[in-house]
Amino acid sequence: MLIPLIRTKITVPAPPSSYLPRPRLDALADAWRGKRLVLVAAGAGFGKTSFLAARARDSKEAVSWFTLDEIDTDFDSFETHLRTAVCGGEANRPAGGNVESGDAPRRLLADIVHSLRGTGRILILDDVHLVSGSVEVLDFLHALIRYLPDGCTLVLSSREHLDRSVTRLRTGGLAASLESADLAFTAE
Repeated sequence: MLIPLIRTKITVPAPPSSYLPRPRLDALADAWRGKRLVLVAAGAGFGKTSFLAARARDSKEAVSWFTLDEIDTDFDSFETHLRTAVCGGEANRPAGGNVESGDAPRRLLADIVHSLRGTGRILILDDVHLVSGSVEVLDFLHALIRYLPDGCTLVLSSREHLDRSVTRLRTGGLAASLESADLAFTAE
């Protein structure tokens, strides 16, 4: 089944005109270099998306962006958008039909890892909390964290804490986090 691609989901959003630069957060984000995983977790209105979008637009590294929503609990939609965000045009999407549904996550993982290898790319997945009800998508993200190529960084932004597969990475110094207290405005 062909899933329609919504291009705005895989385009870095423009920061709002009222966006205030936040040098303190920029300094924290600079420390993310060399991290495999960055978890950004804070409630609505803390500026997660605005901050990440500003960082993505100013980044010297290649950045792929994917804003998730409720339709991405369906793995076909998730696959279509993630594959296009990372691998390029829709022409890179393999022909479906004779591929068993259980193979789709493994095939997608292999394609994403292959496309990211040697690129040093940052992959930002925004609003991950909206797919927390999809075991298939969460299992895929768990595998992606495990097999993400060296030099690449996966940023997961959510209104809820995401702690699967993170303990091992944190103990190895390979993960970073940004939370409500970090995102809150200061007197500065």
